[in-house]
Amino acid sequence: MKRITALLLSVTLLATGFIAFNAKSVKAETKEFNLAFGKQYTAKFVDSAQSENYHGYKFNLGSNTNLRVQVTSKSGSARWGVATKDKGYYSYTYAPSDSVIYLPKGSGYYLLVNGTGEYTLKVTNIGPSKVKFPKSSGKFKDVYSVSIPFTYTGTYDYADKYLKLKNSKPKMANASMSVYSNNTGTVTVYPKRYGKTVISLVMAGGNTAKYTFHVTRGYWYIAKGYKKKAPKPVGVKKPKWSSSKKKKLSIKKKSGKVKAKKGGRVTITAKKGKVKYRLKTVITDYKKLARKTYKEIKDAVNNPSKLKVYHCYRGLYRIRAGAQRIPVVYFDFGHTNYYGAMIRSKMIAYYDDTMNVRSISVSNDNNVYKKKVIKKKVYKK
Repeated sequence: MKRITALLLSVTLLATGFIAFNAKSVKAETKEFNLAFGKQYTAKFVDSAQSENYHGYKFNLGSNTNLRVQVTSKSGSARWGVATKDKGYYSYTYAPSDSVIYLPKGSGYYLLVNGTGEYTLKVTNIGPSKVKFPKSSGKFKDVYSVSIPFTYTGTYDYADKYLKLKNSKPKMANASMSVYSNNTGTVTVYPKRYGKTVISLVMAGGNTAKYTFHVTRGYWYIAKGYKKKAPKPVGVKKPKWSSSKKKKLSIKKKSGKVKAKKGGRVTITAKKGKVKYRLKTVITDYKKLARKTYKEIKDAVNNPSKLKVYHCYRGLYRIRAGAQRIPVVYFDFGHTNYYGAMIRSKMIAYYDDTMNVRSISVSNDNNVYKKKVIKKKVYKK
């Protein structure tokens, strides 16, 4: 949107005589000053319709930076813009103004000011952006994902290009970052295990903001028949394990090896000293899920007798970027619409933490991994 607005403004400015000079035309048609950052300048224009009434301030930049441009005008009609020899305008606005603009490393910049009457100009080199979290840490339980807000100074262009995210323990959680144009952003964390990780936002040439993310309770999705180790709390050695429902899931006290016997919810506890880490575990019974999903599809279509299942699979699915994969069933089926014509639909289904079926329509099956066929006699039973 910024670029589209900038293009429209440049057409307007060209029409009023405020043009993007190359180095030669700037020298010929304006008064040149070597700009000193932080110094205030005063100038007066007689007629803004005459192109020779531009003032061009030359400056160079040795690094990527943000500039604060402050233009005040008694008449309120002064305009300013930043131009280069090759790339044209970077930014422009109307006075009175107090705007921060981002400029990449380069030389041969011209700050051009045009208007009627008297104006004052001050440009400050404020350097790189800075980033900050409102808090330094947080404790979370029973979370699938958490969004942590942050703020930054300077411009969106600079932050979007030079702000980097670091995660101290990727095995504990995945993390992604979004930067917005209103000097805010969010870091979204998807816990894979319970424990602690430090999320760092590093601004090139600026500062580093850190957020310590603690998870004392988390989610774990497994399938019936699973026979591997439970995810150990990050940084915890030799905890003692226990299961809230041994008939559904058994776990060995020392090794943490589990055996998922029945579908449903179970809480696994890893204890170390006085600290307990609880993992809410959802065990998916693929056969049961397939039967429940097939019944829901049959109840939803216009003519159940015309329902045709082309494929039915079990597999793993990632709901959001960065999140862990969860067990699902995937149906590719045909049914008749309101006019009686056969149409094709696709759907995946999984258990939520209340053991209800949740269905999501999908455009293709590329999001379902490790697919295995479920036979008709299983889901039609």
